[in-house]
Amino acid sequence: MESINVAGPGCVCKSAGGGPNRRESRFDHGPRRHTNLFSDGTRRTTGQPAATPGPVLSVRGLRHRLDGETVLDDVAFDVREGEGFGLTGSAALLDTIGRTTIVRMVCGLMPADPGVVLAGGQPVGGTDDDPLDDPAAYVAHSVAVTASLTVGDTVRLWARLLGLPGTLGRERAMEVLALARIEEHTQTPVGRCPDGVLREMGLAVALLRRPRLLVLDEPTRGLNPRSRERLLETVNRVRGGGTAVLYAGRDVAEVREVCDRIGVLDRGRLVAQGRPEELPRLLTAA
Repeated sequence: MESINVAGPGCVCKSAGGGPNRRESRFDHGPRRHTNLFSDGTRRTTGQPAATPGPVLSVRGLRHRLDGETVLDDVAFDVREGEGFGLTGSAALLDTIGRTTIVRMVCGLMPADPGVVLAGGQPVGGTDDDPLDDPAAYVAHSVAVTASLTVGDTVRLWARLLGLPGTLGRERAMEVLALARIEEHTQTPVGRCPDGVLREMGLAVALLRRPRLLVLDEPTRGLNPRSRERLLETVNRVRGGGTAVLYAGRDVAEVREVCDRIGVLDRGRLVAQGRPEELPRLLTAA
């Protein structure tokens, strides 16, 4: 049966696995390597060392056409643990649609056909019998359920909706509120919160199930400079703890703040990929 991981309105990530070789949940304890992201942004690992992991996200051969126009043309890239990979390009409509289409395919909201998207080594959009094992989570612009609920109650509600049982859900809610740096708003009704706090609440909800990959699409759109700075700082802290980040945005300067590598989308093709300082040379050679 298909498992749908909801992180807010319009943001669904589908994971794949199941069967005798399904992945071990990060909430299970056992002799294998066990990694947790704590509220200080660090990962603590116990158990026996595991083999060097492959990419957290692997994308190959993505193609898509819309109304006769090429939106994606043989797009391929990888994102590894703790790495930030940025998707950027012009503000042209087709490039904006292309970036969002990649995000939707990575989150399993539309099929990668043709093409392959592997998250946590498993095909996105398949089945998974472990509801607590999420390879990817999307940061929604809004996760508000009702304006009268407080920020803390909203995050705890999402923990229950995401299948995190009682004590575990409450503990995780406290951790992610601290990680997103919105503990002081725990008792504030959502309807009284500024946009920056609401966006940080969306980030907190996305982190509830300790995803290996955090997916963001224009996350600072509409925020004031201070709220933008806070959000980017938090994303960098999460990435520093070992979580991979896929960051889509047209502001190259902003993408550089979060990402180790950047891919430039131009009329459906990734015309350049590399470290931020390499991009001028790579774009000249493209």
